[in-house]
Order: sequence, then structure tokens, then C-alpha cells
Amino acid sequence: MPHAEIVIRSSWRDAFPLRDMRKLFSPDVAARVRGVIPPESPNVDHPRYEAIKTYLCTAGLNGPWIAIDDDARQYPLGCGNLLLADGSVGFDVQASSKLISRALAVRQ
Repeated sequence: MPHAEIVIRSSWRDAFPLRDMRKLFSPDVAARVRGVIPPESPNVDHPRYEAIKTYLCTAGLNGPWIAIDDDARQYPLGCGNLLLADGSVGFDVQASSKLISRALAVRQ
């Protein structure tokens, strides 16, 4: 998905600066890592969802987005932006296929 920009919301942000996180990806993916979501506010119902929306608004990114996460409680019930991943497996081939299908549907 060469058109997709990537923003990381991960506990990795506490251990690695952005330049080091980029090194964990292939060069073509690393070049599309735009930034890191700041820590969430604990005073909202869906902290990750709200943090993502705030980041996108602040960064001027108004297009469609997809969050890959293993914790549905962090998002409103039925959130169409969430691709729920299996936390015990991580981002595997099945999650990748779901992401590609979802991204293609969003683009149409």
C-alpha cells in the first residue's frame, strides 16, 4: 500500500525515538512513517481513539484512516476505523489481508 502514510501509537514510543522506530521497518515502509501519537488522556472513554483523532486534526490529516489495535475497548463500539488484531499473534498475514481489503474499500 505505497499510498498509505503511517502513524505509530505504541508503547515503543516510550523506549525508542522515532528515528530508531523507523529502523525497525523496511526502507520503503520507514519512509512513510509520518509520526507518533502522543500519550493518551486517561480522562476520556476511548483514549486511543481520541488521541488518534487529535493527532490527525493537529497534523492536518483529514483523509480516511485505519487503526490496527488489539484492544477494542479503546475505541467506540462499532468503530469503522478499527481493524482488530489478535494480540497473541500480532500483525500477521491474516491481519495484513484484512488491512489491504479495508484500505481498498476506503479508497473506492
